[in-house]
Amino acid sequence: MTETATQQNTLASVNSFREFLESVPPGEVRQLPASAFVYDRNGNPILKWPSILLYCANKECDGFRYADPSETQIYFDSHSRIRRDTFCSYQCRNCRRLLKIYALAVIAEFAVAKLHHNEILKIGESPLFGPHVPSAVLELLGEDVDQFQKGLRAEAQGLGIAAAAYYRRVVENQRTHLFDQIIVAAESVNADSKMIEKLNQLREHWRFQQSIDEIKGCLPQILLIEGQNPLELLHPVLSDSIHDRTDEEALEIAGEIRLVLINLAERIALAKTQSTELKEAVAKLSARKAQRKQPLK
Repeated sequence: MTETATQQNTLASVNSFREFLESVPPGEVRQLPASAFVYDRNGNPILKWPSILLYCANKECDGFRYADPSETQIYFDSHSRIRRDTFCSYQCRNCRRLLKIYALAVIAEFAVAKLHHNEILKIGESPLFGPHVPSAVLELLGEDVDQFQKGLRAEAQGLGIAAAAYYRRVVENQRTHLFDQIIVAAESVNADSKMIEKLNQLREHWRFQQSIDEIKGCLPQILLIEGQNPLELLHPVLSDSIHDRTDEEALEIAGEIRLVLINLAERIALAKTQSTELKEAVAKLSARKAQRKQPLK
């Protein structure tokens, strides 16, 4: 937030205060639209804290919910340049759980009740910035969830090589655990015994740098993504040198790795859930069948 930036007015802009809170990572400066500022009856400028969408992990919610701010507005002087450093916490509108705390610095310059310039810096937020990681992904990634979240934050800030490197490290570190989860899912849907045997063999020695032919046809249908084996999809981007790519190319690759991992995790969870539901349904049907066979008294 510098004088040069103010004079040249070259800051990137956002469409709303809400968009800034939801989408801009910490350390970034943006310019708000003039419509974000309103005026009280005395002509003093006000920036109102908006309600926003945040993920609430509370079992009662378990999804995106509207969150409301603890503060209502930030006041400015209509005839000067003022910096306001401010904190605000957000609470889930549904379960009332505290979801996020923001720390911001806002500079706004007014003259005759007219906005001339503004800058808004996101100093920080807690919990850390980044998209919500589904519980199925947490289970799939085991002890490397923190590395995955670092990859998410790097990707959100456009750091392609860093994001791809974090994601690759996670997959390589969790290779055995990844196969364990896939095997459990295959067993849950009663996959062919030869397929499960092959998965167990791959678990012991396969690396992403090895031949892709070894993993062909080794997954049940429910784990395929658009009809393709996710291990085959990951193979080329995990076996090539990411440092030979531009940051833009690496950012695209990072996004592809993230999406495949999340989709695979969700499909593994679905396979387990379907298996549990099927077993429960079979047990109930068997019980009803047994009751029908009992002679009438």
